[in-house]
Amino acid sequence: MVLVNNACVNRELALWIATTLVLTFKSEFARAAIDLPWTPLGTIAALGLALVASSACSLLPRPVRDVARCVALAAAATVFQIDLCYFRHFGEPTSIAQLAFATQLYDVRASVPELLRPWDALLWLDVPCAALAVLLGLSRSVPRARRAVPLIGGAVGLVLLAVAAATSAEAEARGIAGYHLADATRTVLLHWRRDERRARALVTARAWLDEHRTEAGPLAGVARGRSVIVLQVESLQAFTLGLRLRGAAVTPALDALAGESLSFDRFFEQTGQATTADADLLAQCSLYPLPEGAAYFRNAGNTFRCLPALLKDAGYSTIAIQGTAPGFWNLDVVYPRIGIERFVSRKDFGAGAGAAGLGIRDDVMLDRAAEELERARLPFYAFVVTLTSHHPFDVSWMPDRLDVGELEGTRAGRYLQAIHWTDGAIGAFVRRLRESGILDRSVLVVYGDHTGLFRDDEGAERLLAPTESETGRWRFEHRVPLLVRLPGGGAAGPRTAPAGQIDIAPTLAGLLAIDTGRAPLLGTDLLAPGPPGAVFFRGRSALSESLLFVSGAQRKGSPGCYDLDSGTRRPPEACRELVREGSRALDVSTDILVLDLVEGLASGAPPR
Repeated sequence: MVLVNNACVNRELALWIATTLVLTFKSEFARAAIDLPWTPLGTIAALGLALVASSACSLLPRPVRDVARCVALAAAATVFQIDLCYFRHFGEPTSIAQLAFATQLYDVRASVPELLRPWDALLWLDVPCAALAVLLGLSRSVPRARRAVPLIGGAVGLVLLAVAAATSAEAEARGIAGYHLADATRTVLLHWRRDERRARALVTARAWLDEHRTEAGPLAGVARGRSVIVLQVESLQAFTLGLRLRGAAVTPALDALAGESLSFDRFFEQTGQATTADADLLAQCSLYPLPEGAAYFRNAGNTFRCLPALLKDAGYSTIAIQGTAPGFWNLDVVYPRIGIERFVSRKDFGAGAGAAGLGIRDDVMLDRAAEELERARLPFYAFVVTLTSHHPFDVSWMPDRLDVGELEGTRAGRYLQAIHWTDGAIGAFVRRLRESGILDRSVLVVYGDHTGLFRDDEGAERLLAPTESETGRWRFEHRVPLLVRLPGGGAAGPRTAPAGQIDIAPTLAGLLAIDTGRAPLLGTDLLAPGPPGAVFFRGRSALSESLLFVSGAQRKGSPGCYDLDSGTRRPPEACRELVREGSRALDVSTDILVLDLVEGLASGAPPR
C-alpha cells in the first residue's frame, strides 16, 4: 500500500511539474515568437502564473483534476495564439477588454490564415497529450498530507505574481504573462472607488476644456446650414495619394479631389485597439480611444454629445451608411446614442447585393449612399464608411487591376490594388454627387481610418527609401489623408499644421457655426487662429510641428525623441513637455468615457 501511495504521489508530482513547465514554456515561446526581449521580470511573471494555475489544478478532486489541466493548457494555447495573431497585425498583444471583439471573429475570418505561422503548432502539441491523460485517468488520489508541494508551489507563484505586479516597468520588460497580469490589474482598478474618482475627474476635465478653448477663424460659418458628407476610407494611408506605379496613378480620383479641397498634409490616424471603431469615435465624437478595448462596446450605455447629435439639435437629418452587419462594432446600439437617426447596413442591401470580404463592396455601398443622399431631408449629415480595402486585401476578384510591377504577389502590392479599386468607387460616387448638384451644396470630408500597410510588411520596403529615417518610416505608417471640400471648392489648398482625427468634428463645427459648448470635444478647430497644435496617440506617442516622441508602448519603430524633419535623435527632455501635454489629454478623455462624464460636463458649460 505504501508503494502504491508513493507511486500516486510521484505521478501527481510529475504531472504538476510538467504542467508548470509547459505553461511557462507557452508564455516564453509567445514572447520569443513576437521578438520581445527576454527579461527576468517576464520570466518571473510567466512562472508565477504557471505555478498558480498548475497548483490550483493539482488541488482539485481527482475526477476533475486532469480535465482542469487540459482546460488550462488549451486556454493558455488559445490566449497566446490570439496574442501572436493580433501582435503580427497590430504590433501589440490583446487585452481583457478585447474579449468583446470575439463576436466579430467570423466577420474577419479571411484575415486569420495570413497571421498564422507553422511554428505556432508548438503551442498546441501538449493539448492532445493532456486530453489523452483525461481518457487514461493518469491522475490518482493523493493523501491530503502529501499536498504540501502544490500548496507551497501555489504560494510561491502568488509571491512571484505580486513581485511582477508591483514592479514598474515598460510593457516589453513584463513579457506576455506580465502584460496580461498588468492588464487584469488595470481593469480592476478602473472600477475602484468610481464615485470618488468621478468627482475629481469632472473638475480636471472642466479645467482642461476651459484651457483649450479656441477663437473663431476666418472660415468660421462659411458653410452655415450646408449638408455634410463624411467619408471614412478603410486602411487609406497618405503615401498612396500622388503615388504612381509604371506611370499610372494609384488614387486618381482622390488626387483630383485633393486639388479642389483643403488638404491637410500632416494629418495622422490616432486609433487604438479598436481601429475602425476608434476612427469613428475620434472623428464624430472628438474623443481619444480607450487604453484597451472599444468605447463602442465598453461604454455603449454612456451619454454622448457628438457631432451628429449637435447637428440633429440644429435641425439636420442624420444618417450612417456602411456595408457591414449592423452589430459590427456594436454600431446598431451606439449610433442612436451619438445622434444618428438612421443606419443603413448590410441587412438593408438584400441577399447577394455585391457582397465581398466583410460585407458589401464599396461600389455597391457608395451607389446606395448616393441614392440615400438624393432623397434625404435637407440639410443632412451623412457618415459613410468604406470596407473593401480591408486586410487581407483580397484582390483576386477585382477587374481593371493596377499594374504594380515587382510588388505583384506581395502584401504591399495587394494593398495598393485594393486602395486603387476603392479609389475608383469613390470617383464614381463623387461624380454622381457632382452631377446631382449635391457636391456643390455640401461639405465633403474624406479621411483614412487607420494603418493598412506597416514598414515591415512584405513589399513595403520597396516603397521606402533605403536611407529613410525613423520619423519618415513612422509617418509612412501613421499619416493618413484629410480632404475637406467646401461648397464650390472654395478655399482649396494645402494645410501643413499637424493634425489628427480628433480634430475633424471641431473643424466641421466651426465651418457650420455650430455651438459646441455643451459637448466635450477634445480636438481643435484646424482653421482657427493660433499656433500649430500637437497630435497625441493612444500608445503615448506624440507629435508637434518639430518633434516626434515614439513611446516604448509603440511596438513598430524605435522608442525615443526625434527631430521630426531630419529624423535625428534628441535628448529625452526635449520631448518632455510634449509628452506631459499628451498624457493630460489622454487621461481626460479616458475619464470622460470610463466615468461617463459628458452629462456632468454639459451642465452649466458656457457656449463656445
